[in-house]
Amino acid sequence: MGSRTLVLWVKLAACLGLGPCACVGSGDSAPTADIADDITGGIVAGGPSDSVNHRGPTPPMAGTEPSPARGGVPSTATDSRTPGTPAPQASAAPEPASQNRGPLTDPVRWQEVDPGEDPFADRPTRVACTAAMPEVLSGELVYSVDTATCNYLTAHQPSLRAVAAGERIKVRLWHFALSAPEPAEAHAAVWLNGEPLLDEHIPIPQPGGLIVREIVAEAAVPEGAPILFHLHNHGENSYSLVEVSAGP
Repeated sequence: MGSRTLVLWVKLAACLGLGPCACVGSGDSAPTADIADDITGGIVAGGPSDSVNHRGPTPPMAGTEPSPARGGVPSTATDSRTPGTPAPQASAAPEPASQNRGPLTDPVRWQEVDPGEDPFADRPTRVACTAAMPEVLSGELVYSVDTATCNYLTAHQPSLRAVAAGERIKVRLWHFALSAPEPAEAHAAVWLNGEPLLDEHIPIPQPGGLIVREIVAEAAVPEGAPILFHLHNHGENSYSLVEVSAGP
């Protein structure tokens, strides 16, 4: 038996527990560099969590909110409920008691009432009105009546919005200098849902001026409630209903 063959038999005997030598590749020896690389690569590629793999934060999915765990901005909301307590249900915001101040009428929507529906007792036998129309006066759209060709008017329209109890209702009526062949009196009125907002008997003659009336609504009035504008004048004069509005 040659010397090389003898060495092989000695190594084989050691692996079988017959000698003092350790067998290459046994469990007591360290893994080779190639095996170590394979194991490390497996952990990095498929580790159980980001904290182990150190791959950085996972980007959030489309449509989700960022969170601290995903590297987003921490939420300021906290939940102090006892664990296991159902989340409180969001309640609907209460309806506001009133809206912002807004107009109740539109100058282009006024229409003359039918004679049988006119509630004012001073209606003359002959009514002719061809000069009641919207126009711009000092930058405001108003409803104007020229009494040279409109001896009497009662017009109506539905209110543009509801009025809550406690809201302030404001009416502004402008007239130019009033004149008549002899001293007389004009009657101007604005009613909302049958209640007077303005009811004025205006002496003629007198210089031009602005009549302003403001009242507090004692009860709520629904949107669409009837509004009347009434004007009965003597002589050739000009009036403009500037504002009928309501709000806090």
